[in-house]
Amino acid sequence: YAYLQHTKTASYLVRKPSEPSPEAEGAESSSEWKPAAKAALKKAANFAEQHEKKAKKEKELAVQREKEEEERQRVLEDAKKLTIEEDKSLPHAVRIKLDEKDPKVVKLRSGDSKNGDGRGTRVKVFGRVH
Repeated sequence: YAYLQHTKTASYLVRKPSEPSPEAEGAESSSEWKPAAKAALKKAANFAEQHEKKAKKEKELAVQREKEEEERQRVLEDAKKLTIEEDKSLPHAVRIKLDEKDPKVVKLRSGDSKNGDGRGTRVKVFGRVH
């Protein structure tokens, strides 16, 4: 943790226990501060580099998420401006369910008529998909 805050500008000491002596009863007197080993400093430096990389990547991801969110909000605002209206020039659509079979309600288009004279009933289908 200290290496993250002060990086390479400080020197680091660690408490290493010395040989226990019978006259030294306290924990303070039985250990002394010594310079940290090179391997420990190297591990701390690698940990600090990884921490910095993760922080940088997290910051980049936050910026990217912010841009995506702004784009999404813009698209949603554009979508709110669209309105869907029924075309009044077409005949009125009859509301049916998917299982409707009555020929009085639904008239099918003849297959051989390419022009519009043999059109069937315009329908608005209601039902559930399971």
